Amino acid sequence: MLAIKRLVLDNVSTTEGDTPRISSVKALVKAVSDWRTWIMVFGYMVIVGSSTLSYFYPTLVQGLGYESTMAQYMVIPIYAVSFVAVVASGIIFDRLHQYRGLAIAGWLTLSTVCSIIVCVVYNFTARYVLLIFMASGLWAANALGLSYASSTFGDMEQETKGVALALVNALGNLASIYGSFLFPSDDSPKYLLGFGVISGMCGVGVMIYIGAHILLRR
Repeated sequence: MLAIKRLVLDNVSTTEGDTPRISSVKALVKAVSDWRTWIMVFGYMVIVGSSTLSYFYPTLVQGLGYESTMAQYMVIPIYAVSFVAVVASGIIFDRLHQYRGLAIAGWLTLSTVCSIIVCVVYNFTARYVLLIFMASGLWAANALGLSYASSTFGDMEQETKGVALALVNALGNLASIYGSFLFPSDDSPKYLLGFGVISGMCGVGVMIYIGAHILLRR
């Protein structure tokens, strides 16, 4: 009953056979022609692109003076706090699902502010603390971004929904390609290029998800 209730809240049909099955080609056409697909794609691209910061956690932590092995251990607090943020956010917005767009915008705002401060503060201890909050915002937004897309596509035919979600995942994760070039070694130790780009992407993400919240409620 709980599973059925959640499907209903997310506008997903709970009965089979009430709509005819459509071909994969038609599902693809319907998915790419729906504006909701693209707003979720671009929003998720921003989140994943910013999350490529995780590739460089050990490098950034080395600036604190830790050697390579200890630098790896010092990454643990970043993921531990992020884990708490993701779980808490998931529990809260499973109940307040209609505010997922605003929640994502809120997490990205936190990451934007932290990233901007990192660009002007060069004390590595302060940067480390900011990195923890920044990562928490990005990982929590990542998890909510997929659930928000899934509920947004809830009233589509199952085949179309499957294609739309695949597009969000596939195109969103393309950001991992260019994200790996944001922190070149010759930009150390400040890494202004990477943090500057991430600040911009997170800021765009805030606008995308606030816009999505407004448009989808209408």
